[in-house]
Amino acid sequence: MEFNKKNTKKILLLITFGIFLYWGLQNLEKIGEAMSFLYQLLFPFILGLVMAFVINIPMSVIEKKFFKERKKKKAARTIQLPFTIKRVLSLSISIVLLVGFLILVIAVVIPELINVISTISGKVPEMLTQAQEFVLKLFENYPDLNNQIQNIGFDMKNINGELVKVLQEWGGNLFNTSINVIMGIIGGVTNTTVGFIFAIYLLMQKEKLFSQIKKVAKAYIPEKKVERISNILTVSNEQFNKFLTGQFIEALILGSLCAIGMFILGLPYAVTIGILIAFTALIPIIGAFIGLIIGAILIAFVSPMKALIFIVFLLILQQIEGNVIYPKVVGNQVGLPGIWVLVAITIGSSLMGIIGIMISVPICSILYILLKKDVSLRLEEKDNTIIKEE
Repeated sequence: MEFNKKNTKKILLLITFGIFLYWGLQNLEKIGEAMSFLYQLLFPFILGLVMAFVINIPMSVIEKKFFKERKKKKAARTIQLPFTIKRVLSLSISIVLLVGFLILVIAVVIPELINVISTISGKVPEMLTQAQEFVLKLFENYPDLNNQIQNIGFDMKNINGELVKVLQEWGGNLFNTSINVIMGIIGGVTNTTVGFIFAIYLLMQKEKLFSQIKKVAKAYIPEKKVERISNILTVSNEQFNKFLTGQFIEALILGSLCAIGMFILGLPYAVTIGILIAFTALIPIIGAFIGLIIGAILIAFVSPMKALIFIVFLLILQQIEGNVIYPKVVGNQVGLPGIWVLVAITIGSSLMGIIGIMISVPICSILYILLKKDVSLRLEEKDNTIIKEE
């Protein structure tokens, strides 16, 4: 290997990388603490990016469909809204739609859960009476058991002392837990507020921001690499948008099928559980199981047999959804064949659990499209080379 300027630079980079890698392996704990601190510091802005990405999907559709630029005609006079007003209106409508959907779910599901909790609390005295009667009958049927319990000696002083210690510890732990919960709530509200404000700023000036980022990248990175990175980011944005759209459509289909099926089977809370299933189904594959547990609890207090029927029905529907509806709907949206959707979900769930399930399909679709484009380009180059040689 020649020791020219280019090779010397590569050797120095490898040596530097090796030094940093060795230092990192020796200080993993410090690096972990630094990463944790950095994550906490940046969390509101990461949350804001996620909010902006989700809100941008309906906002872009509203802008294109309802506020698109019209071609000027000589005979017709059209009033064009300024860009800022279009953006503000599209953003406001998108936020109202998303918040309205959350409020609808909360307004329908939460009251039913409160009714179930009230029903349970109302049955507690009856359950305690039944338990007491059961114990008395047990003592009547097994007198030896009653005698053994009476013969057990209790040191009341020690019991009282231990009880006081337990209560003191419990009280201290309760106070500390309450403080932690309050601080957590305050921190959560603060992070959400900062993230939301950050998301609004991003969405209002997203074109200008992207243009500035691209200029900075071109100033420090070779233009070919900038174009390649830009292409990857564009494909990623499109695929995540399509994935979320497909996920929402699939959730509506599953919720509707659940409600219709429950009406046909004569099960209670059909609309409530249908909306709940649609909301939880936004989490790929396993979301419906969360709705199944809550729905079964609601129905069980009306009729345990109907709850069992509901569980069997939703498990069957979940199998149809997971193997037919989901790969078809979401796969068509992201341009990924159904078999690769199932492969992506299986691998994602094994590696990262719920998070892996949620991000595996869009990541797989991005890799699929980038590979497809690269293969096409390479085949074209080979064909052109063959033609030239001939």
